[in-house]
Amino acid sequence: MNREDQEQLNSPKSAKLRKEGSADTDQKLSFFRYRRFGPGALLRIFLLALLSFFLYAFGYAIFALIPVILVALTVLTNSLVIFQPRKPDQRLIVGGKCHVIRNISRAQRGVVKVYKQDGNFDHELWSAESANGKTIEEGRDAKVVGISGIILQVEPM
Repeated sequence: MNREDQEQLNSPKSAKLRKEGSADTDQKLSFFRYRRFGPGALLRIFLLALLSFFLYAFGYAIFALIPVILVALTVLTNSLVIFQPRKPDQRLIVGGKCHVIRNISRAQRGVVKVYKQDGNFDHELWSAESANGKTIEEGRDAKVVGISGIILQVEPM
């Protein structure tokens, strides 16, 4: 990406458009820019165009249409994808429930999975220690009462 493209992407107008998730025809950004296509798609487009050229050069004009169609599909799909950045969903960790996967005791940290607000498990595993020094056995539910860095402080329910 050249300097002009970078400046336009960082402009207030571009930030507003990204926030709204819309496109603007006044922007003079390169269509084949790195953010839209990436190295894999650009390599695929180049190789398919090269294959099409050689098939046409060797007299296989009908078969040369297949890579051209694939290039068109690649450009079409990559140009239609719109990324809409948004804030991540709020999670209730402190004050929420968790499920103990590995025993928690005074001398040993355990591993827990936190419940989401809908009652299902979150995909992350957390390291946890007992807030009051009591042992919490594997398979039991506990309540998250605090957090210290990346270690949850839990109490048995």
